[in-house]
Amino acid sequence: MKTILRFLLPAMCLLPFGAFAQANLDLNLTLGFPTSEFGDKTEAVGVGGSANIFFPVLKSTDAVQFGLGGGYMEYGKNRSDEILEINITQGGAIIDQIRIPMEIRATNSILHGQAALRVIAPNEGLRPYVQGSVGFRRLSTDTRVFDRSNERFFIDDDDESDLITSVNNLNDWIFSYGGGGGLIISFPGGFGINLGVQYMLGGRADFFDASDTEQWEVSFNGVGGFDPDDLNSDSVEVTTSPRSAKIDMLFVELGFHLNFGKMDLDPEENY
Repeated sequence: MKTILRFLLPAMCLLPFGAFAQANLDLNLTLGFPTSEFGDKTEAVGVGGSANIFFPVLKSTDAVQFGLGGGYMEYGKNRSDEILEINITQGGAIIDQIRIPMEIRATNSILHGQAALRVIAPNEGLRPYVQGSVGFRRLSTDTRVFDRSNERFFIDDDDESDLITSVNNLNDWIFSYGGGGGLIISFPGGFGINLGVQYMLGGRADFFDASDTEQWEVSFNGVGGFDPDDLNSDSVEVTTSPRSAKIDMLFVELGFHLNFGKMDLDPEENY
């Protein structure tokens, strides 16, 4: 959610303050299903969240709305345990060896942001809608290394996470566009439920599948003698090659809908 807000907040600052009084906010649980060429090369299903805020284009009705949105999902996470062997030398001769248990976590993720135009039925209760969107997606794979030794060789005393280093193995940005529709079930007080489906076409990008990160070997280079400061992001090497495909996806959304124009934000006015 922090990643989504970093995208939404700067864009929202460009809007007039009065527009927020009529805003509609969707907070969704999102599933992402790879399709076409992307679906042929991975069976992973993305799971994450999204936030979209819409503003009426016309003062007289909210049937046409302009919106900004963003989301984050993970489509594959793997964990493995490895032993790092460090030689202690004196005068060029190995006099001892330290075996340090390490935990390796690899995560594939998609960050997406878009602008959208929504046309929604202007009635109460059941409000079907259609919309078109244009934006971007960022495919990323990150590896984190944790020290699981009792001695905590590579961890400062103030660090409770046991994280040694984090490495970004892949980072690819693409343009995306598409459309879809959905249904908002609205209740009194400005609250509701959003059910939506969006089909987004994307450009070609490199990516790792969950099976890739499960099988790859992580090696530590340049450590030499026992020095905790020697182990950093440059010490972690992954030799697996990424896949490539056009990133077309079907997004399914389920979440809460808030209509600020229908909410009673000042109850004292009723007395």
